[in-house]
Amino acid sequence: MNDILTTIVKGLRLLWAQTHWTIIAWMRQREIVGLRNRLHDEYLQVGKTAHNAWKTGSSLD
Repeated sequence: MNDILTTIVKGLRLLWAQTHWTIIAWMRQREIVGLRNRLHDEYLQVGKTAHNAWKTGSSLD
């Protein structure tokens, strides 16, 4: 009986560890995607600013 409980506890610990690291990996992935999206938005904004400056003949200073 003690061996069965030990096996169950070990299994639950392993399951928790796997779930824990999966959640951390998922959160990091979301953070990376968010950073990528923000950088892309900045890139588009800089491009629009440069294009508008080129169209109007003004400088970017």
